[in-house]
Amino acid sequence: MIRRIAELIRGTSSLVAIAALTIGIPAVLWQLGGLPGVRILGTLGDQLASDTSRTEALLSGTLLIVAWVCWAQLAYAIAIEFVAAARGQTSRQAAILPGLQALAARLVTSLTLISSSMLPTVHAVAAAAPLQPVMASPSEVTWDVGTIEELWPTSETRPAESAVATKSFVAETRDTFWSIAEATLGDGLRWTDIRDANLGRTMPDGTVITLGSETVEAGWDLRLPTDAVLPLSDETDVAAPVEVDVEPGDHFWAIAEKAMTDAWGREPSDTDVALYWADVVELNHDQLLPPDDPNFIYPGQVFELPAVPADPLAPEQSAVEPLPPEVEEPAAPEPAIVEPAAPTPTALEAPTTATAEEARPSPTALSDISIDQGSESSAPFVALGVGALGVSAGALALTLRRRRAHQAARREPGTRVDEAPLEAVEYEAAIRPIADTEAARWVEATNKFLTHRLAQADEAVLPAIIAMRAGQFGVEVLLDDPCDPPVGFVRTPEGPTTWRLDADLSFGDLEAEAAGAHPYSPGLLPVGRTTAGDLLVDFEQLGALSLAGQPERIAAWQRALAVAATATPWSHDCEVVAIGMPDDISHLPDVTVPPDPAAWTRACVAEMTKLNDRLADSPYRQRVATGEVFHPRIVLIGPDHDDVARQLGDAAALVNTPLAVLAVAELPGAEKVHFTDDGCVLEPYGLAFEPLASQPSEPVLLGELLENAETEPQAAAPDETEAVPPENGELESNTDIVERVMAPRPIEVGILTRQPKVHGLEKEIPTKQLSVLCYLAYHRDVSSQRLRDAFWPTATNRSTADNALSQLRTALGTGDDGEQRLTAATNTGNYELSDEVGCDWTRASALITEAKKRSDEDAADLLDAALSVLSGSPGADCAPGSFDWLNEDPSVYRRIESEVVDASHRLGEILLDQGRADQAAEAADRGLILVPGHEALYRIKLRAATAERAFDEVELLYSELCARLSDGGCWETPDKETEAIIAAARLQRAS
Repeated sequence: MIRRIAELIRGTSSLVAIAALTIGIPAVLWQLGGLPGVRILGTLGDQLASDTSRTEALLSGTLLIVAWVCWAQLAYAIAIEFVAAARGQTSRQAAILPGLQALAARLVTSLTLISSSMLPTVHAVAAAAPLQPVMASPSEVTWDVGTIEELWPTSETRPAESAVATKSFVAETRDTFWSIAEATLGDGLRWTDIRDANLGRTMPDGTVITLGSETVEAGWDLRLPTDAVLPLSDETDVAAPVEVDVEPGDHFWAIAEKAMTDAWGREPSDTDVALYWADVVELNHDQLLPPDDPNFIYPGQVFELPAVPADPLAPEQSAVEPLPPEVEEPAAPEPAIVEPAAPTPTALEAPTTATAEEARPSPTALSDISIDQGSESSAPFVALGVGALGVSAGALALTLRRRRAHQAARREPGTRVDEAPLEAVEYEAAIRPIADTEAARWVEATNKFLTHRLAQADEAVLPAIIAMRAGQFGVEVLLDDPCDPPVGFVRTPEGPTTWRLDADLSFGDLEAEAAGAHPYSPGLLPVGRTTAGDLLVDFEQLGALSLAGQPERIAAWQRALAVAATATPWSHDCEVVAIGMPDDISHLPDVTVPPDPAAWTRACVAEMTKLNDRLADSPYRQRVATGEVFHPRIVLIGPDHDDVARQLGDAAALVNTPLAVLAVAELPGAEKVHFTDDGCVLEPYGLAFEPLASQPSEPVLLGELLENAETEPQAAAPDETEAVPPENGELESNTDIVERVMAPRPIEVGILTRQPKVHGLEKEIPTKQLSVLCYLAYHRDVSSQRLRDAFWPTATNRSTADNALSQLRTALGTGDDGEQRLTAATNTGNYELSDEVGCDWTRASALITEAKKRSDEDAADLLDAALSVLSGSPGADCAPGSFDWLNEDPSVYRRIESEVVDASHRLGEILLDQGRADQAAEAADRGLILVPGHEALYRIKLRAATAERAFDEVELLYSELCARLSDGGCWETPDKETEAIIAAARLQRAS
């Protein structure tokens, strides 16, 4: 009874407060000044009023307007909460002043206590009963107030939580819904499950979690889904952090080195210190003073040191970590860094890189990774220009994938492509986890789609695009002048100079319509990050740009732009010229460094002047009208070249010149980018962003990757695989081999399909765990460190991976021998899949290997069986980010492509020799699934069609091949062997 009276008083107080806020406040405001703005308009319209009275009226009137606006927002928040309470739903987050909706929610929640306190107790019990376990005899159940309160939560908590969320997790600094889902559910994509389990709950800081909640604050006590696995206890982790006082002359590197020396009893290598240094900086990031630079710490500061990792050179027994029985994690992880003496990895094994977990990027800083292990610098981390931005890293991934696809199409069967240098491979592996290929594809398609739509419109006004942004609002376009958007774009609330790609457009439709169109803004380059997404600027539209501020930041940004211009697929036809820039930029294949800048400048100015006089339309109109197409020339000019910069700046200002100049010089009438400690701003647009930065090693590494993606494949070494006859002197028959290899297993994993899948599990597993399982099925034997590098590169605790792998081990279960199907070999630190887990790639590879031991006649059946398991391009239909290792790791897709294509070609040749032309064409089609434009496979199909005198099909295939070859970025004609087949077919047709 006392509780009901308290609820009634609390609810009545809330009712009075709501009435006072919604009725009393506007009544008082009306008495003070009437409607908003009336006093201001009346005074301004009174010609007899003095300046003093006008100023007073303006001030008081403005205050009244502000008060009316605040009251309107509060009333709106109360209305939202009332509607949500009446419907029994969680309120949506409103775009109003902070704190108002939380106040409204508390008042409305308290008000509902009036009605709840009037209800009979039995009503609450009846509603709560379904949430309880089934009782043997309901008649034996007795209820009291305490039981009711446990069963039926207050109005701040949704009843469904008791059935869904039974575990809790206290968030720490930098935790996000995604990272918590990674740590407890093994899959960041399930972050919405955690948010949904907490809908309607009020956190300690007063925040109410809604469907619009996307951030997590430290101290929040979040409820987790029932299948969550809490992180391992502190007893299984390394020792707790210890504090260290900063003395004069101290810096993080010296502190980390001393701590490791004391713990190990020896001096650690620079590589060892670099990894621990990153952990020290990450742990103390919140303690850094502005500008948050870890290179500046001050005497008197107190920092925490994480536990020193185990000494990799210590005896094995001292390096073994105790493992809890339920996790069964390998006791001794392998060293995180490949030492310089390590051999270059083969195509069968992905390179082991420095773990991105240990060299993880700060959420607000540019990504860091150890590239130059031989450096004697006190800070051996290289800030990645491409790697620091998802769009630019994704653009590089797209460029490399497309060039390698073109390379694969021209590769002759039996040849191979050598790996890129080890440091370049590590560089690519490091940026892969943060590469946003989806955003890069959207930007590229939007750039071409705009050209397509403008070409369709009659006498369309061409937009003067300053920038695009890819982020939380999709693809946005910033214009210099107001312009009506073409079909497919909509205006935003920001005004007529901002467009947004229509949200109803699917990517498939966008890409299909954009196919074949030139990019409208080929000079659009990623420049940095904003709070709403990655920013790209059209430098061709700006023309001349003056750079001012800190020289080091400017140089790093210019280098990053040169890297981006080379890596971005829609800008690959742009010419980049560097004057007065560091020599490292010359390593980029598409960058020109004039030996005589003055002479080159005179020639460039003359060329641009003539072009401006000759062209009647701008280069943008030429691209839309598919006339003479020009791609911009982007000139990067360093300091001390003011005269060159001014001459080129004047040429860039001409209307019809495709020239962009970015100079460290004052250019009259040019826009400016000003660099400060806090970022930089593009003036006069007021566009602020955190700039990209790149250091000297990046152009070298990128140049090596691009060169490797365009080199001619080399003849493969002779196959040393030989048949080993059994003791009776007879080889195993083809039938026996096929039956043995194709025998079904209790669990089957399929990766040679458009959507990887698994059969045989009792319940479906999350996408992240499915990707890990497919990775294990492909490699069969993988180190724990390599798994963490591939799937949890930014995890701050190894328990994230441990929990996910523990869940996967449980899902796979045990085999007929009683052993777990996913085993952890404590002596090697590797994860292994048992033979009871089958894989289509394992079968195809085994059959192809067996076929290599046999003559053509005996190999046909084995090759046919191997190709039969292929049902689609691996991972083609996967969600972005879920199977990146399958789609973007060259050590994986190059191996699968070469093995399948070579098997397909060999089988096609065998069948042609046997006169089975139709089956030969089918064999070639299997390989074309993986490499659609492979010329040698097209020759199989051309010969098959010629043999059957299907000459119309020969011409169709030839046209299709030519179109495929042109997809590599430049027109390439078929080689002489293909032309000879076509000539012979046409001769037969004529006869």
